Amino acid sequence: MDYSYLRSRARSSLTGNWGVAIAAMLIVGAVTSLSSLDYFDDTLGTIGMIIALVLLPLNVGYARFHYNMALGKTGDFSDIFSAFNSLEYGRALGTLILQSIYIFLWFLLLIIPGIIKAFSYAMTIYILQDPDFKHLSPNEAIGQSMKMMDGHKANLFVLGLSFIGWIFLSIFTFGILLFYVAPYMEQAIAEFYLHIKDERLVQTTEINKEDDWLKEY
Repeated sequence: MDYSYLRSRARSSLTGNWGVAIAAMLIVGAVTSLSSLDYFDDTLGTIGMIIALVLLPLNVGYARFHYNMALGKTGDFSDIFSAFNSLEYGRALGTLILQSIYIFLWFLLLIIPGIIKAFSYAMTIYILQDPDFKHLSPNEAIGQSMKMMDGHKANLFVLGLSFIGWIFLSIFTFGILLFYVAPYMEQAIAEFYLHIKDERLVQTTEINKEDDWLKEY
């Protein structure tokens, strides 16, 4: 896999969209941080966790935001709220909770299997936002992620590792550089998803052609 190409694609997709990408990141980051309010007060922490849970599908919208830019579309801030409708909200929330439970159970066994499964389930959030997979149930969406990540878990790990220099620089800038690094990384993951999705579609098409050829004989 060409990681430099994925990063180049990510930068290209973000060109002209940096402002809205940073705004989207701040909203999703703020919601995610609500679950850590128990550091200041137990009651606030409980309230924060409930709110963060209710707003969990915001992450699906954030994935759609970056996915649409990977398709060449202009960044649309409203995309991050796309899962908040009667058709998608329950499916998104249920799948993300189920995914978290599965990963937690795997981590109870051993750390390494838990990490492997976390990578195996990593594309679930992108599958949830993808119109091509809107028919999938929660378990089917997780299963589809496992199929797509078969043979690609190490690729995603290396892609993340390729940003390690940027992450260290972000620490030295007291987090200021994260305004650049975080959207850049997420966009690279969106490009990664699009790449392995297209690859799997090609494989499926080739298999179907072989089946059709066999039927003729």
